[in-house]
Amino acid sequence: MKMCVCDDTRKVDGNACVPRVPGDACEQGSKNCQGISGDLFCDAVTNKCSCASTYTASNGACVQKRCSDDLGCGGIAHIKCINTACTCSVTSELNRTNGLCESKGLGSSCVTDIECGLVTGAMCDNAQPRVCVCGEKYEMNDAECILKQPGVLYLNRVGIFVAQYIEHDEHFATFRCDYRIDHGFYYQIQWYLDGEMINSTDIVDSSKASEASVLKDVELYDLNPMVFQFDSKLRCRVTAFNESGTIAIKIVESNEFTPMKISSRSLTFTRGQSASFTVTLYVPFGCGTHSEDCRLQYLLYDPSDLYDCIDSTIAVLHSDTCGGRIKGSTKTDIETFSLTKHETTITIVAKNNNKYKLKSQFQLKLQTFSDDNLKNLWQGFTTTIAVHVTDGHSIQNSHCYAHVDPHMRTFDGRTYENQNTGEFILVRHKKYPIEVDMITQPCSIGGSKPTCACAVNVRAGGDIFTINHCSGHLTKYLSDKDGVLIVYRESSSQYKIILPTGMSVNIYLTMWGKNYWMNVDIYPSPHDINQVEGLCGNYNGDPEDDFIMRNSGTLLTPSSDNSKRIWPWGVYPDEFSFSWDLTHKWKESLLNPVVYENTLPWNRNQTFCICPGIPANNFQSVCSKHEDDSCNKTVVRRGTLIPGTLFRDKREAASSVKKHRVESHVKQRLNKMTNSWHNKVLHIRNKRESTSDPANMSSEEARAYCSDAFLSCASVQAAKDQIDTDLNKTLEDCAFDMVMTGNSQWVTAHCDAQTQALQMEIQKNETIAKVFPDIVKIVKDNSCPSNCSSNGKCVSGTCQCFDGYGTDLCLIELSKPPQLQELGTKGTCDIGKGDICDCIPIVGDGFVETAICNVTVYETNEKNVFTMSKALSRSCEYNNLNEICAPVQDVKRRRKRSKKTIFATMYQISVSNDAIHFCSPSKVIVLDGTCQDSFVDSAGDTVMILKHGYCYIEGRCVLEATTGDDSCTECKPASATFEWTNVCHGSSKHEKPNMLGIAIGIPVGILVLLGVILVSVLVAKKQMQNRTVQARVDVGLYDSTASNKTLQLREDHDLFTNTVEPMHIDGDGFQLELPEEQGRSPTSASTSRT
Repeated sequence: MKMCVCDDTRKVDGNACVPRVPGDACEQGSKNCQGISGDLFCDAVTNKCSCASTYTASNGACVQKRCSDDLGCGGIAHIKCINTACTCSVTSELNRTNGLCESKGLGSSCVTDIECGLVTGAMCDNAQPRVCVCGEKYEMNDAECILKQPGVLYLNRVGIFVAQYIEHDEHFATFRCDYRIDHGFYYQIQWYLDGEMINSTDIVDSSKASEASVLKDVELYDLNPMVFQFDSKLRCRVTAFNESGTIAIKIVESNEFTPMKISSRSLTFTRGQSASFTVTLYVPFGCGTHSEDCRLQYLLYDPSDLYDCIDSTIAVLHSDTCGGRIKGSTKTDIETFSLTKHETTITIVAKNNNKYKLKSQFQLKLQTFSDDNLKNLWQGFTTTIAVHVTDGHSIQNSHCYAHVDPHMRTFDGRTYENQNTGEFILVRHKKYPIEVDMITQPCSIGGSKPTCACAVNVRAGGDIFTINHCSGHLTKYLSDKDGVLIVYRESSSQYKIILPTGMSVNIYLTMWGKNYWMNVDIYPSPHDINQVEGLCGNYNGDPEDDFIMRNSGTLLTPSSDNSKRIWPWGVYPDEFSFSWDLTHKWKESLLNPVVYENTLPWNRNQTFCICPGIPANNFQSVCSKHEDDSCNKTVVRRGTLIPGTLFRDKREAASSVKKHRVESHVKQRLNKMTNSWHNKVLHIRNKRESTSDPANMSSEEARAYCSDAFLSCASVQAAKDQIDTDLNKTLEDCAFDMVMTGNSQWVTAHCDAQTQALQMEIQKNETIAKVFPDIVKIVKDNSCPSNCSSNGKCVSGTCQCFDGYGTDLCLIELSKPPQLQELGTKGTCDIGKGDICDCIPIVGDGFVETAICNVTVYETNEKNVFTMSKALSRSCEYNNLNEICAPVQDVKRRRKRSKKTIFATMYQISVSNDAIHFCSPSKVIVLDGTCQDSFVDSAGDTVMILKHGYCYIEGRCVLEATTGDDSCTECKPASATFEWTNVCHGSSKHEKPNMLGIAIGIPVGILVLLGVILVSVLVAKKQMQNRTVQARVDVGLYDSTASNKTLQLREDHDLFTNTVEPMHIDGDGFQLELPEEQGRSPTSASTSRT
């Protein structure tokens, strides 16, 4: 499974990737610290990104220390204050493994000779890459340069030394013909490729010999591109001349140098297995302009293959490339990049096409490619690899089945009976996380024998798919982490599940009364040979060792005494069968939530990778965990692909929330079904029945009946003498079932099983269509399962239904309404659990693809009682015969409702297959189960209520004591159920001023004020009449003093008395009267106090 992760230079911070800063954790040899500005290193002691000794941490970066003199740099050795900045001295360099400035030695990078001055006799080499070397009068001895004896030639050994450097944003690999240069002599260097000389220098004196001894990679490529081929041999020859350069006095050659080696050019392996080879690169690879990853790829492909999956193909097992890749050096890490050989192992497999005749000889081409370094030489390495794939034991007719009640066959052809009830492992892979399980129960309601398969569960990596009709109906992915399971619904009753190895599981459903049961056929691929175990055996070509007990690993020999059995000719290895039973091993069951919620994903390195576009210069790799997806063109299969998430193909890609909704819904239904099945199994086993009473029919009569009945099975009759599908065994199984039950219904099931086997044999064996085209046509024309349920005609393999019947198998009488068993999860769709209720899941019996859903919508009114809003009719969304969903995403009326209404919707849904005859409606309520619940009152109305301890504010559930936008608001159901309570003042946050009181108070106040003024005027007149003048201000409503002229409003409780009920305005501008609240329950949404 692909996951988004942070790159090396970043760290996880919540849901984001943020740059690392000094002090963050790092791993030695990684690029963890390279995204931080400045000089720094990963401290080997603390494993943290640390600034170099000349730098200091500041604002998430390393900045150079400022100084005025050397003491300002701390007095640390080799650090100088240059231009007010602490810097390594000219004769030292920064050691990026410990962050210290250390003396330059031989091999240190340089530009001038002075930088090498601490090593006596050293100089800066003129040849690239420029490093400190011993001068021509000196020779190296234990990291020192010692003076040579003048006039003596010491040319004894020559080798090829490779190095790298970056100049002008371009990466170069250099090839040095390395030898001892002695002062006073002349030299000539010659280069040879596979024995032929490709370059010869002029004769130069010793001062120019070092520079003449080096060639860049591009220079070598221009001389001869074949230098850069797998296993090419490069040599250099040095000729020393006398002091005048006229007489050759000594010639020494290097050993052969191979730039790139391949361990083998010829591979042989058995089909289903793998083979590996190793590529070793000895040339430095890098990218000059890149600061991020720099990679060289090895691409393996077949030039003659169209990659259309018509025949076998060679694929590479890798996560994302059809070969391998190496990591090169960049500008940011070239100084610390280790110049060692790069070994890359490439593993190949034969990718098969589920046919018997498969290609075995291949001529593959391996070549290099880099879109980071575009030099021609890195696109030039090529070689051919011959591959021979051998076939082990024949895969023809190697298929395992569990038919009818159930008669078993292993991959290697061993047949036996397993008329037991339980949960059995059919196939468990030893190499890959693959498993196929079968669940059985009584074929008919009320009995205990015979038993039939009612469910098949398939796992591959992180995917688990179930087709389950044991005590209910469920056809779903239980887990969908990888996308490695491919599931097709081929018809109403047929499914095909294809696993990554190429193994396919074919399931055919039929009905016995109201019970579903199924035939299971498993077709392996060469990848499964000798890699499986379970009731299908070990697939090693030997049928005699198939009954391996699970726990002990011992081989069971079945009892030959079957005298008490109804069919004594059968083989009954019950002890072997029960050793693979999971009924009492719940921790291993694929139906256990702990298992399907925690499945480990497929190994991302075990994916099939091909490069079909290389001949057209398209170097993109195509990688998939599944064989089908790694084809150059889409593999067309019969039927409808079932997506990994419910109805994902009908709407937008499923979000993680929707995926959770599906899993939550599946878990609850599956839990109910599993518990019911377990109780049934325990009841049957407690009865300790090992046999059942035979029907009133002898074995001879049963054989004769089945043989006669099979005469009407046209496909089987046409092919019985030419195509081997073990018809005699099928006739015996049919007779067995007739003796056990006396029911002729088994004949149709066995005829269908034979027809399916013929179809698979024709598909896999291409010779049949060429040799017997007439038989192939008859089989195809008569391949309709169940003879079109006797309600139609089979024409060219397709059912043409009689009037009044529907589905592709004419199984449903359209005028009969389907039966609804469950809507949503027990009649609810809970958005609080992540459910996205835009399409209500419906489980039942007898749905057709054109089913019509009648939907009546109910919404809550101001009393939180559901009232009808609208009714409509629309097409249901079809999943299978037992599962549809009713689309309701856009049917809500969106009417405006009071803030004191609990927002919920109820749907009554009925379904019809002919748009005329509808079943009785069932209801489902869409709610937030976190705080909402419902009940039916005495009047029969459905009423919404709030759970204790919750508020319902602005359309969402709020837990008691939860604070709002500020510290003064809180959910307090006892005070206000639909609003925040202001805990600082003890009132509702949204409590509005008493507008009516104010409206009455203002005019009353004005009248009082006028009265006071009038009285004052009268008093003044009276006083004037009394010739008494008194200066006084008294306005009645205001308090004033001589020293304080601010007028304060005075409260008068007698003057402003409010007994009027307030009016409330909701958020949509509608004026609503709130209902009386006294005496109502605080938990009811329609009765909560605010």
